[in-house]
Amino acid sequence: MGDPGLVGAIVVGIVFLMLAAAVGKKKNKNKTKDQRLSECFEEYDRKMDKFRR
Repeated sequence: MGDPGLVGAIVVGIVFLMLAAAVGKKKNKNKTKDQRLSECFEEYDRKMDKFRR
């Protein structure tokens, strides 16, 4: 095959992405897409209010 270091890096990258996806799903498991969007907009509004003052 190719360079063993390159193959190892690809495998580690894939595993890292899978773990990140699993943690993200667990964190937002009980929330709907609309709830997550509204939370993002609320946080954005709070930050913009601080910026305006």
